[in-house]
Amino acid sequence: MNYGLSGRYKVMVLDAKTKHVLRQDRKWHSNLIMNNGMNKIASALLCDCFTYAIAGTGTTTGDRKSIDFGTTATCDVAGNVVLSGGTLSLNLVAPTWDMGNIIKWSSTGFEGRITTLTNATHAVVTPLPAVPQSGNFVIYRTNFNTLVTEVVRTNTYVGVSPYCSTSIIGNTLVHQRTWDFPAEVGTVAYTEMGVGWNGTLNDTSDPLGGSVFARFLLHAVTTVNAGEQLRLVYQLRIVMDPYTDTAKTAAITGWPVSPSTLLTGLERVQLIGMSAVAAAGTTTNYDAGQYCNEPSRLTNVNAWLSTNSTANAAFGSCVNRHAGMPALGYDVLTSPAYALHSYTQVKLCQFGAGQGNSTTIRSMGLGWNGGSNDPAQYNTICFVFTENQTKNSAYTLDMQWFHTWSRVLSPASV
Repeated sequence: MNYGLSGRYKVMVLDAKTKHVLRQDRKWHSNLIMNNGMNKIASALLCDCFTYAIAGTGTTTGDRKSIDFGTTATCDVAGNVVLSGGTLSLNLVAPTWDMGNIIKWSSTGFEGRITTLTNATHAVVTPLPAVPQSGNFVIYRTNFNTLVTEVVRTNTYVGVSPYCSTSIIGNTLVHQRTWDFPAEVGTVAYTEMGVGWNGTLNDTSDPLGGSVFARFLLHAVTTVNAGEQLRLVYQLRIVMDPYTDTAKTAAITGWPVSPSTLLTGLERVQLIGMSAVAAAGTTTNYDAGQYCNEPSRLTNVNAWLSTNSTANAAFGSCVNRHAGMPALGYDVLTSPAYALHSYTQVKLCQFGAGQGNSTTIRSMGLGWNGGSNDPAQYNTICFVFTENQTKNSAYTLDMQWFHTWSRVLSPASV
């Protein structure tokens, strides 16, 4: 499972009494998802990562482009970065220090997170590039735990669709929330905003060091006068893959077992199985797949095996494969500890000697099993083999399902 994340926002100023819109953005502006937000996905439903809106008066930008400063950078395959020429340097001083920020090279798109700051021109990044990097780059400030100068947080939703809603366009889930901040008693000039998962100002007590999912410097100062209030509309957009049937070869040591000679097949997302934003602004489930495809969710999520060889259904639907499930053909999942900044969650399952035994296994996947629900009936991702596979009491079968997510690094307006 792969998820591509991006966010965008609009800001409005309302008359606090009449709710009449006095000033508003005419177009969407993109935002920058923080490292904390990316790590939070491993432990929380995606729609629980942005339940609060945050506003402040800080002026630190979200990116620094090397072409604006005449600076270039190299990075060898060991991750050593050297800046040269121009005036752009690495910042070792809080609160804008560069530890944890992302350097992205313009020519190749390679992204490295800064893990070591030696001095103003030398750093070390991870992951390591496959080939040396050089030339123009952008440093993205993804390391904020809070806004620079937080003023207020709110979870007061405009609780009616479409202000709060989830929709789907192709394989893109669009989660939207709209918040109204308290009416102002004096003039405030807001310059930065964000979204996060709790209401404590400048919160650094969270295990991740802060509770900001996304932070953005406003494209223009937004002045809110006494008797007016600020409104934020925020969208988290999630591209889900594999959207169409994707040819793969299952990497299962010990298979194929004769007479099978192939481990090829087609894999595809079936039911959506993700969280969603209800009209009231609260978090709910999208469909009968419940939360099965959420990277953080293990409860009521099972791996399953079936003899059903029917082709995968279209994205957002599924084939009921329950009738082909062998005895004890599903089991619970566990997960190893999440590695910070890996943006990958692994779900593990083992079918023991007495589980899932059959000589005609043709499909496997993940599914929702809550109460009387059946994971092979409410499946959310499915792999259909080209040939029958065999599991008997001489074998155990170990599965590893990977959920990997990435973000669009683009704080500029769209």
